[in-house]
Amino acid sequence: MQSGSAHTKASLKASLFSSLYLTVTRPETEAYTTHLAEFLVKAQAVFHEKSKTQQDSLKIIDFFGLDISSKALDLANQNVRFNGLKSSAQQSVRFEFADVLGDEKKVLETCGGACDVIISNPPYISEDGFNKETTRSVRNWEPKLALVPKGSKLDTMSSNDDLGNFPLVEAQDIFYHRLLHFHSLLKSKILLMEVGDEAQARRVVKLASRSPDRIEIWRDLPDQYEPENGRVNYMLIDGYKIMVKGTVGQGYRPAAFQGSINPGSVDTFFTLTAGTTRRKSDVPGLAPANPLRKGNVWYTNLTVEGQTYPLVIDTGSSDTWIVKPNFTCLDSGIGAPTSQGACLFGPGYAPGSGFKPIPNVHFNTTYPSGENLKGTFGFVEVNLGGITVNTQIATVDTAIWLGDGTTSGVLGLAYPSITASFNGTTFDSDNAETQLPYDPIFTTMYKQNLIPPIFSLALSRPSDRIGHESGYLALGGLPPIASYGPWGVAPIQYVEIGEGYLQGALPWPQNQVYTLTPDDFLYLGSQRRECNPKHRSPLSMPNCSSQVQLSIDSGTSLIFLPNSIASALGALYNPPAVYNHERSAYSVPCNASAPYFAVVIGGVRFPIDPRDMIQDDNTGTGGCVAGVNNGDPSNFYTLGDVFLKNVLVVFDVGASQLKFRSRGFY
Repeated sequence: MQSGSAHTKASLKASLFSSLYLTVTRPETEAYTTHLAEFLVKAQAVFHEKSKTQQDSLKIIDFFGLDISSKALDLANQNVRFNGLKSSAQQSVRFEFADVLGDEKKVLETCGGACDVIISNPPYISEDGFNKETTRSVRNWEPKLALVPKGSKLDTMSSNDDLGNFPLVEAQDIFYHRLLHFHSLLKSKILLMEVGDEAQARRVVKLASRSPDRIEIWRDLPDQYEPENGRVNYMLIDGYKIMVKGTVGQGYRPAAFQGSINPGSVDTFFTLTAGTTRRKSDVPGLAPANPLRKGNVWYTNLTVEGQTYPLVIDTGSSDTWIVKPNFTCLDSGIGAPTSQGACLFGPGYAPGSGFKPIPNVHFNTTYPSGENLKGTFGFVEVNLGGITVNTQIATVDTAIWLGDGTTSGVLGLAYPSITASFNGTTFDSDNAETQLPYDPIFTTMYKQNLIPPIFSLALSRPSDRIGHESGYLALGGLPPIASYGPWGVAPIQYVEIGEGYLQGALPWPQNQVYTLTPDDFLYLGSQRRECNPKHRSPLSMPNCSSQVQLSIDSGTSLIFLPNSIASALGALYNPPAVYNHERSAYSVPCNASAPYFAVVIGGVRFPIDPRDMIQDDNTGTGGCVAGVNNGDPSNFYTLGDVFLKNVLVVFDVGASQLKFRSRGFY
């Protein structure tokens, strides 16, 4: 049996000495190495069948280590001699120079084409993290080569690469990507890798997700595993329950770690699952949610007076509303009453004793699609993913609605300034003067200090695999989902008075929806253009060129841009997309070849996956439409779900920023 180490850090069950240029390994490194050795001894099937004792078992193992530091290799060999190994034993322990990232041939030759066990404590911090997030003592005294990966093209992958490249692996994770590669080539039975923190552990599990049922996460002290005492024994990652062993060592902390630019991961997040939803008991704090119409709509569940109602997640509107059971459905063409089934709602909410009506106030909202809802308001206690809050919601009496047959309303996550609350009981006189803005559910939560003023969203393409998440909505922090590369950060902008501005009772300027201006749009033949007033450039930004103010809207399926951009992109499909006036979209064969398209935000390029550039047209005829469509200057240009499926987006209301990070290729 052979055992290899990609980077030599310690001797097992042995005394160690160090030099001025190398640090002694941390106690938890010894703990998990010892745990692995004991595991190997117990797994008798992998040892020679004639082995009678632990000592006999270990005799047949050949140990070798690989490193690119001559000083580390010299110190490792001194440790072998220092521990007084017999000459025969020393022949089974050897250390050699090899670049694990760049010299595949040398690694394979050293291993003899096979390696049963690979154990590594690789460099796990990005260059930026080393410079900004490590302590001064780490930067001054610990060898940077042992902390920051070097020598790989992946390390320099960024938004400045040639068109078509995706930042698949973060700089600090490239060793894990490489080790998994050798794990496959060498057909190793065990691969043990040390990671910096839980967030990195989750990303590495994502990289190794081909065999999720064979993955375990060990904490600092893996031997201290006591599930009967109620410790957290599983993590939910990409739809799989990954076993977690051990406890955190008291006083043992990584000397350096990669931090987040935002608050950490939170328990209050909502999984968007395809197929059969998980039981709520599987993961505390989760509210099941589902994608609809092949990923064109996402919803989550809101509990009101003991009943659960599926609501569309909408960052482009502010009101949370639910249809009543006895509502009137109006025909979208002539406005005449029709059957309730024509509106395609899910279950209705009949307000009970817990709902406190607000007198002389009514609800009246119209969406850009022409859908209109009218009703009344009240205060009621609701539960959203484990957070209970008393908040104002609307109940709908009359609706013009193109529903999905499942959802009962909308969960609005935008600002108070555009809430559709009006004074009085008549609808004809509704205007800015009669608007009565209020705090919607998200605003209420953070004002009551239930969460920080931040939420994040990661929508995924629906999977055919049962129980597979189709994304996350996290309140108060970041969701547990892999993201890669640099963050693109943009300020949340006010909307200029004019086209697209929603006149309300609050004085201008007010935040309305989550608006920003991208740096650019990239596609074949794209070029920066002179400023066009109809593009509603942001406030006080001279020298504008191709800049277009957009809203980030999870309630909109497609991307809506100026006609000149949408038509240029349509012409780049093979065969070209053709604008269909009946469907108000660019029709394209479902098997067409989609063009490259990227949105640049905060200096970071975010390519749209070709799979998202072609969408089902939802007519039931098997037709498809282009992912980018003509926008209406009188409404917001929009980055909808076609874009959102490619990024993790953080709505940092407290900092008045939008932050984006690539989801890579998944």
